Formats: sequence, structure tokens, C-alpha cells
Amino acid sequence: MTMQEFLVHERTLLGALDSFGGTLVRTRPQLAADYNEYLDDFAQRWLDSGYPNELDSISTYWVQAYLSSLSLAEREVAKAALHSFFDWAISQALIEQAPLGGGYLS
Repeated sequence: MTMQEFLVHERTLLGALDSFGGTLVRTRPQLAADYNEYLDDFAQRWLDSGYPNELDSISTYWVQAYLSSLSLAEREVAKAALHSFFDWAISQALIEQAPLGGGYLS
């Protein structure tokens, strides 16, 4: 994969999730599995709703709607996973700000 192809790949939602998943190798196995489960679910619901596979297309409204569809216990883990993912995406200059309502959801 060329550098240009890699950059394009990472700017897609699925590409960024793939790259982020690689950063979880030093995370506790159960936590990494939980994060991957919720991030995969988030992406699948986004794409199944007909939205584009573009990282910068995700809106705060949609993130909040996704989180509100989960149970309270699930919501806390999913919220932590989304924060970690979007913080990573910002640090990699893939997006300028997280679609988490001012950076963080309550």
C-alpha cells in the first residue's frame, strides 16, 4: 500500500477503526475486545443507516442517538471507546474535532 493509499484508507471510518484497533495491542485484552465490539457496532449502524464511510461525516447528533440506543452499562463502555477512538483520530490529524458535543458527551 502506498503512502497516498494509506492516508486515504485511514480517512475512512472503517480504515481509521482498523488502524485504531492496532493501537490497542497494549491494552488489557478484555477492554480492547469491548472497545472493538462497540466501535464495530457503531460503524455498522452508521453504514447500515446509509451514511458514507467517511470519518469526518459523523455528527454529534448521530453519536448521541447511538449512545442513547444502548443500555446505561453499555453506554459507559461505548462512550469510553468513542472518546479513545476520536481522541486518537485527532492526534493522527484525521479529523479536527470529535463529534462528541464540545469534545465530550455528558
